[in-house]
Amino acid sequence: MSRTFLVFLFLLPACALNTKGTSTDAQGPESDGTAEGDGTADLEVPGDDPGPEDVIVDDEIIEIEDVDAEDTDVDEVEIPPSCGNGLTEAGEECDDGNGVDGDGCDIDCTYSCHGDTDCDDDDACNGAETCGPVSRTCEAGAVPADGTVCAPDPRSICLAGDCAVSTCGDGFVDAGGGEMCEPPAVLNCRADCTYSCTVDGDCPDDGEPCNGDEFCDTSANVCSRRTPLPEGAVCDVMPAVRELCLGGTCTQSVCGDGYVDTGAAPPEACDGDAPRNCNTSCSSAGLESCAGCAWTACDPPDETCDGTDEDCDGAADNGFPCARGSSVTCTNACGTAGTGTCSSACQLPAEADCSGPPEACNGADDDCDGRIDEDFVLESDPANCGECGTACREACVRGACTTYQCADGTRNGEETGIDCGGTVCRGCPGGSACSYGSDCESGLCRSLVCATGCNLIVNGSAQLGGSGTSFGGWTVNRDGGDGWIVETSIPPPPTERAQHNFATSYELDSKWQLIDLAAAGFSAAQLAALPDIYVCDWVRRRWDGAGSATDYYYIQTAVRDGAGAAISSWNRGTPTVLLGTTSSTWFIEEHTFSGYGAAPAFVYFEHGGQDGEWWIGWYGAKFDGARVTVMGIPCPSCSDGVRNQDEAGTDCGGICAACP
Repeated sequence: MSRTFLVFLFLLPACALNTKGTSTDAQGPESDGTAEGDGTADLEVPGDDPGPEDVIVDDEIIEIEDVDAEDTDVDEVEIPPSCGNGLTEAGEECDDGNGVDGDGCDIDCTYSCHGDTDCDDDDACNGAETCGPVSRTCEAGAVPADGTVCAPDPRSICLAGDCAVSTCGDGFVDAGGGEMCEPPAVLNCRADCTYSCTVDGDCPDDGEPCNGDEFCDTSANVCSRRTPLPEGAVCDVMPAVRELCLGGTCTQSVCGDGYVDTGAAPPEACDGDAPRNCNTSCSSAGLESCAGCAWTACDPPDETCDGTDEDCDGAADNGFPCARGSSVTCTNACGTAGTGTCSSACQLPAEADCSGPPEACNGADDDCDGRIDEDFVLESDPANCGECGTACREACVRGACTTYQCADGTRNGEETGIDCGGTVCRGCPGGSACSYGSDCESGLCRSLVCATGCNLIVNGSAQLGGSGTSFGGWTVNRDGGDGWIVETSIPPPPTERAQHNFATSYELDSKWQLIDLAAAGFSAAQLAALPDIYVCDWVRRRWDGAGSATDYYYIQTAVRDGAGAAISSWNRGTPTVLLGTTSSTWFIEEHTFSGYGAAPAFVYFEHGGQDGEWWIGWYGAKFDGARVTVMGIPCPSCSDGVRNQDEAGTDCGGICAACP
């Protein structure tokens, strides 16, 4: 019988059989690319087309019709192994059966790569590809950093994964290519991608020492200068020439360059400076000018009306009619030459402000005060006794010249007692007849009888005169304005014969006496009895009685113990709280210390005053007849039978007659 050749396909893979290199399409039109796993598969025969009764086995076409089943004892034919069946068989490196290249096992059943060179794509900037030793796939390497050299000539570098020729302006600083920076993103980067400097040596020296040393500011890579030398610093670029930094330039120092070079020879004191203030030789405010880089002498100002000498010519207010505040000759309202005070505008005083000349004894109103010969007491003035011009050789008593002596044992002249009283002889003792206080040794004439006591004030009625700060027994402690003065033109107070008084000025004047009672001749027993001590002073305002002007005064007195402490005080006003008076006639301020409790040792007396209108001259308060009298105790004398005063013996020696 004829044999039928049955072909059974065992374990054919799920893809068509294929010989590597003959087809890249594992699922072409002649294969559906599937296998059911039952051992059968469609077969594609390369080359000649097989017939309907043929099969291909290992690239050989076998005609099935030539096979007689009866000629063989095998019931099936085993197909040789083929690539793509998912089994790695002899001659295969791998077989993943998926028909995909590059996944580690290609469709020809070889590895996708065997070494790194199989993976190199010749692009150095996307990373060095490597062949995975396990996956057998090409794996991408780490992308190199921008700037990695990828080609030597022309020099190329990796930028954002691409290999590009390195150029200035590509945004990457290629230090290997000589670049330092990339403009414009970097300040001070030049067009060739280099800095203007990187070290001090890149900054040329301009040869000017004054503007500061050139250096490279590496924080900005730009040439800069260090701190310039200060104005006037010595730079001396040129030999043998003194040069200074002036306005940032080394310049020869010369007078006139506007800089005061104190190191020059000779040193400069100024250079183009504006005139400046200075004190002249007469202490006025002048100006000095800069000439030849030295200050000129102080030039005094023009004279002004202020009572001082500004122009240093030795005369105040010269060029004006008079010197401000000075006493000048002027014409008074009576048409006669008088005196007045130069006005604050350096003008002569008006008639109303011009005082007449000192009153003369001539039957006329010389001082233009409406009174005639008011400064002369014709009853007692030995130069004008009884009438003007009648002079006495010795004394004038009640308007008649007389001759007398104070030790002739006779009451004569103006004496109120034998050899006492009047204006020449000593005061009479207590109980004597008197007309004025000056007739009594106590200074007190009460009911025409001298009180017993002793006036201890020296020069209390200005009878001893005085000037400046010297006034008999007084000590001047305030000498304001024009100071104290002794006047002889005002009628005296009622207790005084002599026409003398003290006058104050436009600022406070004061003076004092401290009376040592023991030194004055009083015994301890007398003082222990606490005798009454009488103090007084006559006061008035300015002499002319003009208007209601007020002058000011004070009086301070105290009885003190041996340590100088006050036992009892009596004050009228104080130097800081003055009393005002508008009286143009004399009035008395008086007080008696009684029962003061401790033996007295000293008596303090002080008085003072000033003008309330601030007139230059002596228009302030006036004083006369100051008294400090220890009552009931006769004054020590050379006939009291007691050794006192400065006597060397009883009533002899010292101020008394010499002792026998």
